[in-house]
Amino acid sequence: MANPVVTSISFDKTTYSAGQVITATVDYTQGTGSASQNFTATATDSVSGLTGALSSSFSVVSNDSTTVTVSDSGSRTWTKVSDSGSVAVFTATA
Repeated sequence: MANPVVTSISFDKTTYSAGQVITATVDYTQGTGSASQNFTATATDSVSGLTGALSSSFSVVSNDSTTVTVSDSGSRTWTKVSDSGSVAVFTATA
């Protein structure tokens, strides 16, 4: 399983006064998860009546439901405003 990878972070302003809303836009690629599955199939030949079996292991790879989150050393509470699956927007108060 791979975590999302942040490719860029941008802010709506370069400086903020106390009480202003900070908007951070985070571009990221989704993580992936994989799970190994076992599959067994049997088939009977209609002419000979013989039965054969096939057993195989395969992996299913899908988007990871884990998404990006934000925290900072100023103990602000960040709120996710939107998330398209590759761009997430968060806000907090300065």
